[in-house]
Amino acid sequence: MINFMILTSFFYFTSIAHATVYFTAYDPKSGAIALVYSSSGGNFWQTLVKSKGLIGAQASGLCGTATPEIFLEEGLSAEAIGQQLKSQCDQENFQAYRLSIITTDGKMSSVIAEAGCHSGNINCGTKKTKDFMITGGGLEEGVLEKATSFWETLLPQLPFKCKLLFTLKWIYLVGGEKHDFAGASITIDDPRMDNLVDWQGRGAEATLIPQISDLMKKDGYNCKID
Repeated sequence: MINFMILTSFFYFTSIAHATVYFTAYDPKSGAIALVYSSSGGNFWQTLVKSKGLIGAQASGLCGTATPEIFLEEGLSAEAIGQQLKSQCDQENFQAYRLSIITTDGKMSSVIAEAGCHSGNINCGTKKTKDFMITGGGLEEGVLEKATSFWETLLPQLPFKCKLLFTLKWIYLVGGEKHDFAGASITIDDPRMDNLVDWQGRGAEATLIPQISDLMKKDGYNCKID
């Protein structure tokens, strides 16, 4: 296995509050883990370490002294990584993040800082099931609950990669605060592969699923998105 870390952070500064979601998922059949992202701001803030785990930080990302890649490399549990990152950001009094973590054992954890949710918005938070967790904010129309329900009811025989794409598409159909998601990514760490799979799209919301679907097709995965 090749072990490497990718940290991406691209920012589009505006005065508008943005809706953002991360969801993590585990495939017991293959042992693959995934981190799926989308934001109406179009920004990515994630730490990806092959054969260790995947971390997504929402809102404005993590505090400046946070070291997520080090905690992944050390092999800490998902819960312990969340606690360590919270401690680092608490020392800076940084309270504007939402954090999703999945490690290669399929364990998931999330942390929502004091100011990490849209004030008074009940559709901000985390929903978790056995092999799926979604964390988000700035949302409407029960996105977290509906996405979780959709994941659980998808056909069991549906390939893991397609299940990720279909769930992301469903999130767009349900809606968000502005209904204008501008960036998305699907990252998969499959123990049978030497490298991470990382498909990204940017632009108008209507183009994101087609962009990622086309990238998947180039890699040999046709999910037949209508």
